[in-house]
Amino acid sequence: MKFAYRLLTSEGLWAEFFKAKYLRDSHLMSCTMQASVSRFWRSVVASVPEVMENVQVLLGGGNSYFWYDRWLASGPLSVRITDIPNKKLRIKDCWVDKAWNIEILKGLVGNKVMEEIIQTRISGRGGSDICVWKPSPDDNFTTASACSDMGACFLNVPCLLFDTWKTRIPAWMISAKKVSLSSNLTGSSRGGGILRDANGYFKGAFTSHYSVGSNNRAELKALFDGIRLCKRLSYSSVIIVSDSKIVVDWFRVGKCTLWYLWDFWDGCIKEMQGMNVRIVHQSREGNQAADFLAKLGESGSNVIYEEFQELPRLLQGIVRIDRSGLPAIRH
Repeated sequence: MKFAYRLLTSEGLWAEFFKAKYLRDSHLMSCTMQASVSRFWRSVVASVPEVMENVQVLLGGGNSYFWYDRWLASGPLSVRITDIPNKKLRIKDCWVDKAWNIEILKGLVGNKVMEEIIQTRISGRGGSDICVWKPSPDDNFTTASACSDMGACFLNVPCLLFDTWKTRIPAWMISAKKVSLSSNLTGSSRGGGILRDANGYFKGAFTSHYSVGSNNRAELKALFDGIRLCKRLSYSSVIIVSDSKIVVDWFRVGKCTLWYLWDFWDGCIKEMQGMNVRIVHQSREGNQAADFLAKLGESGSNVIYEEFQELPRLLQGIVRIDRSGLPAIRH
């Protein structure tokens, strides 16, 4: 498995040797198995489906294979489409002026798959595409992460022990019901933010629902939405207050350490261009207004408020208390 991953991502000496010997300018997914190949190469090819399930291509310059690389969340297109006209087609060949060429896509995959493709964001950052190992947060392949992922399949094996555990879960949920864990159990996330001037007067706010995702993803997307709101209202010099120490540290060092958030990270950096932005950390207890807005997003709301009167009455009271300088009490 490790060697198959290296063939997909590495340009080392051994990788180049095996590519020249067995692949000859074709993709590992499209190679044909000859009767004379070695047992080692057979084991490499046999591990390819497992490797492809655990990699993700993050688009840069679009140099990856359109049909065989896993740049869509649903998997390689070659798994769903058998009639492949050009096996060496690259993703960038389907772009025009940094956007998807709709006419080319229609001729290649049809309308249904095309709708999925055009939802994939073209980063515009240039450079080579990046193939990451999904089980590892820092995108590096490790034997431990590979074994952990392979071991997960044993959880699907039915046995008496697991059946016993399943009967205990509902009782645990009932006893913990008043702790309000429903949103955590569904995996849904939300975000919100409020824009105020130096005197504490309301200038704008937003609430967003982000469906399923991690807390770091929600924090970064909320920050992205906040930056866009500032630009929409023509504010170019801002101080961003976030209750996520991790996200604040990312901006301080200029690097996001989670590969699956790199697209959102690139989007934030791009939106900040031409702005004077400073990011500081504050605990959740210190910003009740933003916390209130984030909770509104749990219901699926995506709203932008530009007038103070549009805010919920309770939130109006929170903003007035903040402006007056009185201490806020959380229950």
